[in-house]
Amino acid sequence: MRDRLPDVVVAARWTLDLCGVGEGDRVVVWTDTARRGPLPEGFFTAALLRGAQPLLITGTETADSLLSSPPDSVLHLFRQSDLVVDLATLPWLYTKANAETLKAGVPILQVLLGEDDLVRLAPRKELGDEAKRLARKLQRAKEIRI
Repeated sequence: MRDRLPDVVVAARWTLDLCGVGEGDRVVVWTDTARRGPLPEGFFTAALLRGAQPLLITGTETADSLLSSPPDSVLHLFRQSDLVVDLATLPWLYTKANAETLKAGVPILQVLLGEDDLVRLAPRKELGDEAKRLARKLQRAKEIRI
């Protein structure tokens, strides 16, 4: 698995670039003890390469409680950050804690892919630029026919 780390860092860096992560941004990488492989280290390294101030936090796996929120101390750090990269193996997407983090203005990038899929399906800047161009066209459109 460790031999995939360079590829994961490249894919994570593209992803964080499209998220607008830059110099001095506070990025929290949240994972749990059930996560195996280079994803947490890859996103942490990618954030460093983008000039951010990353923090890697590993919590205990919560397999016995689906939709369980991270601990309050971790949520406090989330709400002090500019981006949360959520690599937890079980989602907390539909929890009050998730909604409150978003309400605090902190975006959450939930990564459900394994490292092989992230590398294979990583967003490319060219595709991001094309999507932004098309979005601008759609905003100017007065009529859309399907």
